[in-house]
Amino acid sequence: MLADSTVFDIFTFPFIEGDPETALDNPGTIVITESTAKRYFGEEQAIGKVLRVEEGLNFEVTGVIKDLPTQSHFKIDLLGSLNTLRQFNRNGQLPQTWIQNDCWTYIKLHDGINPEILDEKFPEFYNNHYDDFRDADVTLYLQALTDLHLKSHHMFEMHPNSNSVYIYILSVVAIIILALACINFMNLATASSAGRAKEIGIKKVFGSQRRSLIFQFLGEAVVQSFIAMLVAIIIVELLLPGFNNFTGKIITPSFLVELKILSFILTVAFVVGLIAGIYPAIILSSFRPLKVLKGAMRNGAKSGIARKVLVIIQFSISISLIIGSMVVFSQLKFMRNVDLGFKKDHIINISRVGPLFRNQEAFKQELLSHKDIDYVSGARDYLGINYNTWPFEIEGLTPGQNFWIPALHVDWDFVETFDIKVVEGRAFSRDFLSDTISSVMINETMARDLGWSNEEAIGKKVSFGGNGGERVIGVFKDINAMSLHRPVNKFVLDMFRRPEAGARIISIRFSSNNYQEVLKHIENTWKEFVPTRPFEYQFFDQQLDDLYDDELRFGRFSVMLTILAIIIASMGLVGLTSFLAEQRTKEIGIRRALGSSANAIVGLMAKEFLWLLLVANAISWPITYYFTTNWLESYSKHINTNWGIYILSGILTLLLAMIIITYRAYRTAMLNPAQTLRYE
Repeated sequence: MLADSTVFDIFTFPFIEGDPETALDNPGTIVITESTAKRYFGEEQAIGKVLRVEEGLNFEVTGVIKDLPTQSHFKIDLLGSLNTLRQFNRNGQLPQTWIQNDCWTYIKLHDGINPEILDEKFPEFYNNHYDDFRDADVTLYLQALTDLHLKSHHMFEMHPNSNSVYIYILSVVAIIILALACINFMNLATASSAGRAKEIGIKKVFGSQRRSLIFQFLGEAVVQSFIAMLVAIIIVELLLPGFNNFTGKIITPSFLVELKILSFILTVAFVVGLIAGIYPAIILSSFRPLKVLKGAMRNGAKSGIARKVLVIIQFSISISLIIGSMVVFSQLKFMRNVDLGFKKDHIINISRVGPLFRNQEAFKQELLSHKDIDYVSGARDYLGINYNTWPFEIEGLTPGQNFWIPALHVDWDFVETFDIKVVEGRAFSRDFLSDTISSVMINETMARDLGWSNEEAIGKKVSFGGNGGERVIGVFKDINAMSLHRPVNKFVLDMFRRPEAGARIISIRFSSNNYQEVLKHIENTWKEFVPTRPFEYQFFDQQLDDLYDDELRFGRFSVMLTILAIIIASMGLVGLTSFLAEQRTKEIGIRRALGSSANAIVGLMAKEFLWLLLVANAISWPITYYFTTNWLESYSKHINTNWGIYILSGILTLLLAMIIITYRAYRTAMLNPAQTLRYE
């Protein structure tokens, strides 16, 4: 990247060699990282050495800085002087417009200054100094540096950002899983209360107060929580390499001993212990010693109702997570297969084609000599990924006023390369060489927004930069010019004024499935025309899939957490059914002695849980529908609600529960009645 000389006044880049005050003052100077210095110069001193970036563009190394942390907003190996751009402008000036600005601008405010105060001054500022902004739907505003990674989703970000929504969702799911574990603890602690009844009764007879018993049981729960915390830390240490590989992050084990993290973990362990232990502590400490010591203590109806409510909560959460995971993956599958309005497979993109300059046309013709290459074209940006807004004067609107509209400058055969459907008029054609200066194409949405039918749009003036010469020659079917996170908007395709030297990206469409042979031909051609540059390429469909990396990771995480939630809920159900089966052992023995079959006994116990699962589905479905629908509406194209997913999730949880219940009930039912009747 290139940077202003004051970059070191704002950001802390630790210098190993060189002077940050002067390192980037002059054109053609560059600061490099420590690893970059070793890669190019080994153990030699890097200061004073020269790096050639392109033919005729040399940089002198004036500083070496430490490698930046992997989680840094900046991912930089080489930082050149922004002044170097002056030599590419005839008047020796940097661009004077802000509306077409290739820079990311950072502002350091004085301590105590409210950013909103500066925001309020921007309209007057750019109306006075920047004519480009007048009457344009463009605004300037400040954004905190710490908000960029999770909250900024503008075009042309420095690097792909993540989304805070997914962080919040996964955090909520993690809390839910902790809640499920707490519910299990409450359920099993109260269900097994009979085992501690005599202990409680004797302690009360000898004078123990209820308060001291509550503190005892809470202390036990907190101790168990801290033991679980230690086990969890060990598990995290063991799984961390796999987690880093899975997420593409670099988290070191040392983060667990950082004061903030360690304090948080200890606090969570303590709070979880309190939450999990408070309900059992209250229930167990309420036993009356007289009834307990007489053996008359039984789990009352209230305790049974509470346990059933907890089971409903557990399975409601599990069902919701199953549905949510299925919806996420259904949307991901949909996004990868949806019609974007253009062809995306069997296309290879080559970027950084600047060195070709005037040889682009010869390069393309050489590529087309291969029998499996059908089309070669170029563009300023990647179709479906990025575009820019450009000024157009539009017939029927305010004469002389430019309107900033999303547009893509393209080369010959662009429409054919991406198989964009022309619904009215024609595409750019070499049969009309004047297309480079007098023709544009617009999408259906733009024609409709301007009040034109597709037929009426042909011949209308949509002139780039107000030069007055361009007319609409074709209307094409709406395309998703950016990711599905953004709605379809007005869009213009405009020809390069100099097609032979205008493209930043060259796109190659091939017909054979033997892409290795095609790649070999492209690489050989590249080496012939640009022998000093490495051959770098990307498959277009993979580039489009990369737009949804966050969704893919989110989907994988949600599946793992869903499985974990189901396991925890199942463990709770196993414990509860085992306890109830044990409590009803004598009843089951009598029923068996009177002729009941094992299947009848199983059915009797299963009925008690069947309605609980039905209630859990009734609770989870509307809640999940609300949240998944809102999430899907953040995409311009998305799947419709699939009630089959809801039914399937209900059936899966029902089958899982019935397997657990049936197994435990069947074991109890198959006991010899003579033994069960001697049970007490």
